[in-house]
Amino acid sequence: MTEPQVPVGVASDAQERDLDPAALAAVQALIVTLAKTFRAYQLYDENNPVRRRFGDQLKTEFLALWQLMDRLVLGVDEDHLYLGGQKVYKAESRNDSLPFLFFKDGIREVRFLPGLETEELDRFLGVLQKARKRVPEGDNLLTVFWEAALRFFEYEYVDLLAEGVSLPKAGAGNTQAEMQKALEAEDAEQANAEQRAQSGEPEAQPAPKTVKQDDFNPTLHALDKREMEHLRAEFQKELNRDTRADVLSALFDRLAEPQNRKRQSEILGILSTLLPNFLSRGAIVAQVNKDPALLHRPIVRVISDPVGLSLSEPKTLDLAESDPATGAPRNQIIKTTDPQKYGIRVSDYLIP
Repeated sequence: MTEPQVPVGVASDAQERDLDPAALAAVQALIVTLAKTFRAYQLYDENNPVRRRFGDQLKTEFLALWQLMDRLVLGVDEDHLYLGGQKVYKAESRNDSLPFLFFKDGIREVRFLPGLETEELDRFLGVLQKARKRVPEGDNLLTVFWEAALRFFEYEYVDLLAEGVSLPKAGAGNTQAEMQKALEAEDAEQANAEQRAQSGEPEAQPAPKTVKQDDFNPTLHALDKREMEHLRAEFQKELNRDTRADVLSALFDRLAEPQNRKRQSEILGILSTLLPNFLSRGAIVAQVNKDPALLHRPIVRVISDPVGLSLSEPKTLDLAESDPATGAPRNQIIKTTDPQKYGIRVSDYLIP
C-alpha cells in the first residue's frame, strides 16, 4: 500500500459530508463489537460458541452498516479511532487496544469494504491475533497484512523512521554552463587515458581504499631467532641486575647538591637506615668491589656516633658540602659508628 496522502483524523473524499447521526452511532457500536470479537478470538478456539456468537453479531452489524455507507474509513492514533475527524472509539487499555495495535506499526488509516464480513472476516481477525501474539523480533503488522493479501481491507501507513521529518525541497539544479564544464572535464580525462595507453605509460594505481588480509599477517612483524635471543638476554640482565649501587650513587649525587637542604635532610635520613642495613648483610663490600667510586663521594662524616649527631641536623648537612675554595670533599664517607648498636666497625670496610 502507498503512504497516506491525508493527515490522520481528516475526512477522506468519501466522507467529506455531514455524518449521519445514525451512521455515526452504527460505526461506534460496530467498533465496540469488533473489539469484543477480537478479544474472543484470543480467548477461545474456533469451535467455541461464545466466539461464534460474537462473530455472527459482527457480520450482522457490518451488513447493516453497508445500508448507510459504501465503505468505512477510520483514522488511527495511539488510543483512538476517528470517522471523518470525529472520535468514534477510545481504548481504555493498550493490552487489547485495536488502535494501538495498528498505530505502533505505522498504520494511520484503515478501510473496511463490503464483503469483508462474508469473505475474509475470520482471516482478518486471525491476522490481528497473529500480530498480537508475535514475538518482539518477529514480523510487524504490515508484513502480516501483506502476506494475508486481504481484498476487502485496506490500510495506509507511514515510515516510522521518517515520521515528523520535513523533506528538503528540491534545488534549482545545475545550470547549462556547469553541465557543459563537467562534460568537458570527463572528455579531457578520457583523452588523457587514451594518450597514456598509446604511449605505453603504465596507469597510476589508485590508493587502496580497504585493508587487506596481508596487513594483519603476524609474520611480517615477528622477530627472528637472533633478535629474540638478544631481547631475552637483555631482559634477564635487567632482571638480575643489582640496583643497590645505582641507588647509592643516585642518593650521593643528590646529596652533593647544596641548593636543596630539605632534600639533603631527607636523603640523610634514608642513608641512616639504608647504610646500616647494607652493612649488616655485608652488601657494602660487594658494592665497593664493583664500584670503588662509591668511596669517593662528598657525603657525611658519620652515620650516627656516640655523641648523638643526627644525619638530618644542619651540622651534618654542612659536612656533606664541598670545600668552596678547592671544590674537594671536606670529609669522606663514614668514619665511625656505634659498634655496640650494629656489632660491626664501619671503618673495617671503608676508607678512613
